[in-house]
Amino acid sequence: MPLEKTKALLLAANETAEELLSQVKDLYVEKIRSEEEVLKDALSQLHNAGEIDLIKLVRGVDRSSNGHDFFTILHVFENVLPSLDASIEDVLRCLLHLTQQAGRDLAIGGVYRAFQHFCSVEAHRPRDSVEFILAQTDLSQYAPFLSSSILAYDSDCVTDAIQTTENLIANKNEIVRSQAYFILGGLNVVETQANVIWELLSGGGERERESGCCASVMRATISFGDAFPSYWPRIEEFLLMFVEEPPSEVLYEISNIVAFMRVELPEGVLRLLLKQFTNVSAEHKGIIDNIDHILVNLVEKGEFPEALKLLESILTAGVKFPQLGYFSRELLSNHQKLLNHIVTKWFLSGDSSLCHSVSNLLHDFTDKHIELKAEMALLGDEVKQIFVSHKAVGWLFTCPVVAASFILSIYETASRSTRKELEQILYDPLLLSYPGELKRFFQSRIDIGFQ
Repeated sequence: MPLEKTKALLLAANETAEELLSQVKDLYVEKIRSEEEVLKDALSQLHNAGEIDLIKLVRGVDRSSNGHDFFTILHVFENVLPSLDASIEDVLRCLLHLTQQAGRDLAIGGVYRAFQHFCSVEAHRPRDSVEFILAQTDLSQYAPFLSSSILAYDSDCVTDAIQTTENLIANKNEIVRSQAYFILGGLNVVETQANVIWELLSGGGERERESGCCASVMRATISFGDAFPSYWPRIEEFLLMFVEEPPSEVLYEISNIVAFMRVELPEGVLRLLLKQFTNVSAEHKGIIDNIDHILVNLVEKGEFPEALKLLESILTAGVKFPQLGYFSRELLSNHQKLLNHIVTKWFLSGDSSLCHSVSNLLHDFTDKHIELKAEMALLGDEVKQIFVSHKAVGWLFTCPVVAASFILSIYETASRSTRKELEQILYDPLLLSYPGELKRFFQSRIDIGFQ
């Protein structure tokens, strides 16, 4: 649709806020279909000419009662904001309204990026924004926009940005300090300024006691290391102290960093961070969900010892396989060799929590017809072979085919005396308890040449 026609439609609907919002929504749907950017240009030109007040319009949107799609309006506004002529005060009040309407919905994150872009358009805006925010009596509500403001500083003003951030670190408000640490991890500084950033980060980390601020220090430190790899040895030394017995908020941040942050962590740093999950509580769902992804990432990279060490530590601490749905499905579907190793190792350990975890995994995530093969390299003598076979019967009794396949894999290379014991184990209690199911399974094995 031509720009002038789009503007005409918007002006015609400008009688009431309801009509104009409805027209914006309709034009947004058309924009998606046509992949044109006419709506953004039309709204910005009309606003900047004073023919509509887009800031006022959006500030009046009520998510709970407005009949229009709140997030449609939100996305339109994010797209248009950087090209608007508007005061910092009006924009921030509008954005605060939007964030309050959105609540904890993650889709609101785009408004912070849009505001940073808006601030970067004119050199005075970042400073004006910081000044306005810090003057507010309800500082905690406006403080989340500090990072967008300071990260919008022009590249020629990085020294001023650093100084402003240092001042924020001294603020009594913890949200302001948290924003300051976040900014330190995002400032685009050169090598000669890196040590200033590091001193502020490490110094703040040593003094900080608020868990939210510590979480920000954690993420900023990793971002800083990614930007300046020569600092990793110092970062690792700092983290040894910083992550000792971390509060749950910091532990969640660590799990989020390792799971999703696109940073190539040095081996020492990665091991140090993974170690923090040893005593994670099964009640911390967000942390467990992130660890679920971490386990898959480790396995996909071939880092099996680290993955197994982490897995064993959290299961021993009380986490259950049903909480690790993503990893469980990957393990059962794509990593048969690792599955065999885990089952053999855990049965051989005799550890009840690990053996119970095998039972949970194979009961909750399979159709009970998966076949296992014991890792014979771990079963060097008859005693171990008989021991794990008994464990298989005990912990997989209600999955008879799974248990029988594990025992038969040992039977293939076992000595004559061991075979006799295994035959007895297979007969009583498995075959006596599940005659039909196991007879069909044994026949299928005979049909493919099993002796």
